Formats: sequence, C-alpha cells, structure tokens
Amino acid sequence: SNAQTQISGVGGGKVLQCIQEHVIAQSSQSVTAGGYQNITNLNKAITPTESDSNILVDIRYTGELDHSSPADLIFGINRDATAIGNPAASGSHPIGISAWLISGGTAGTTQFSTSYRYLDTGRTAGTSEITYYASCQFQYAVTLYNNRTKNNTDDQWNEFMTSTIILWEISA
Repeated sequence: SNAQTQISGVGGGKVLQCIQEHVIAQSSQSVTAGGYQNITNLNKAITPTESDSNILVDIRYTGELDHSSPADLIFGINRDATAIGNPAASGSHPIGISAWLISGGTAGTTQFSTSYRYLDTGRTAGTSEITYYASCQFQYAVTLYNNRTKNNTDDQWNEFMTSTIILWEISA
C-alpha cells in the first residue's frame, strides 16, 4: 500500500522558509559495507519557525563510485541521526529513497547523479534546530567521489559537478 500525506487546514501549505547548501567542493570518502552513512558536506540545518510545520527535503547528488556495479548505490535522508522516508525493511533487501540513474559511460571518467525529495511530516513538534543529511548505502566497502570522477585528471572527460540540499519549511 502507498502512504499518503495531505497538508490541509487554514494557512496550510505555505512556504515559511527555503534554504540550501550548494556543495561545489570535490571530495572523496570511504563508504563502509552495508548501513547508511552521511555524504560528506551534503547536509543543512534548519530551525523551524512553527512547531508543527513540515520540512520538504530536496536533494541532488553528483559523483562516482569506485566499483564495477555503481547502480547498486542506494540513497536516503537522515534527520539528525534517524533515517527517514525509507520503505519497511524486508529480509536482506537494501532500502532507500533513490538509486543512481545510469545510462552508460566509462568507469573512472563518468559521473552519475540522482535527485530525490521527501516531505518530513513525522518530526518532533518544536522549533529546535534539525540537521538533514544526504546519505548512501552500498553492499561493499568502496570509495565515493563527490562532485568529481574517480580518475580526476585534468581533461575534457573528467568533469567537476555540484550537489545541492534544499530545505523548505511548509506550514501544516
């Protein structure tokens, strides 16, 4: 079954604030086998202005994975230390919100990207600061190259890209 969320009521659905973190730096990080971990620099803190508002988390990630099957990289969102928006776990299936959209390319010289969003309606009411993190999971220990290719040589085939996390506070 599908979960549905409807924002209604007097004044509901209005954007109260919109903030972003646009990551232009290139980096690499070790990804451990299994479990989710945060992607370096792709996070943003928000202090809600209303205690019962919802937060729309919008993420665009670009990079490359040091593995022959990069399509198996799963993406998610952590609200502080809690994973949100994932389907229910079932057996040993990896779970997440998105995966890489892959359409060919040469390993070591081709970046891939994914875009995904989630409306966080389940946060604890209040106006305390919350940090949202783009996260990833892979079945093997590998290196993740953020906003760059693995080879990273200075030529026309090894581009630099950017990633973004945008947080929208929306009245309930």
